[in-house]
Amino acid sequence: MPKIIRLGQPRNLFPLVLAFFLVLEIPALFSSDVIPSDNIQKEIIASLESNASALGVFKASVEIGVPNSASPLIQWVNGLVAYRKNPEFLYLKGYKPLVPLYFLLISRNGRFSLFFPRSYKVYTGENSVLEQDPDLAVTLIAQDIIDALALEQIDPSLPIEWLSEDKGYRLTFRNSNGQVDRELTLDAAYHVRRSVHYNQAGFSDLEITRNDWRSIKGRISFPFKIKIKRFLPKPNDLIIRFKEIRTDEDLGPEITDYPFPKDATYVELREGGV
Repeated sequence: MPKIIRLGQPRNLFPLVLAFFLVLEIPALFSSDVIPSDNIQKEIIASLESNASALGVFKASVEIGVPNSASPLIQWVNGLVAYRKNPEFLYLKGYKPLVPLYFLLISRNGRFSLFFPRSYKVYTGENSVLEQDPDLAVTLIAQDIIDALALEQIDPSLPIEWLSEDKGYRLTFRNSNGQVDRELTLDAAYHVRRSVHYNQAGFSDLEITRNDWRSIKGRISFPFKIKIKRFLPKPNDLIIRFKEIRTDEDLGPEITDYPFPKDATYVELREGGV
């Protein structure tokens, strides 16, 4: 006998309602877009602070690579880098097997000197000029290198947007106008794998990628491969691969007081021209 359904007969809507809420809630249950707990936030801040504070000065043997925008080839040179956190100081020397000094970059007090023996010229200027003037074709940007070597720290007094991601965390910092100023991507071990810096217009102008993290003396973690990618004002790439790092060593006057040749041609770089 056919089943008769009368109009207006109540129907069991519970399965439909349950299915509707499951559709809404199940993605959220498996989503990684959640805020890490207060304890994890404190652990991350403490870990970054401890690691950066422990690496106040070091020397390292490195390989320096400059990608070629016109080809997949990377020009590699051997190098020696010396870094001091306070007062801020950078020494970066490049050399080849038959060329004992290919270039030398020194930065202190916000100013750089870049010496090329082949042309026998020393370029000098404020570090900021290379971050602002698109007409200055200088690959070795002192402040970018300093920012890459100085391990990231977090000021807990500043507002931070925390987000748990797949196998890590993302931290977003904003300026007083609410614009994104910096973003950090950390792995599960609290290593900063990627940092992106934004300009005042809200565009990303610098990206630093840190990989191959290793333990130094069992108390410091350091990335043995760093890639510096500048977007603005002019695209620029630089790769630094570390072969060995020596920490807590006196840099010595042969590095901190290196005498640039007085008879070289000195060129002061300024915004808008030399």
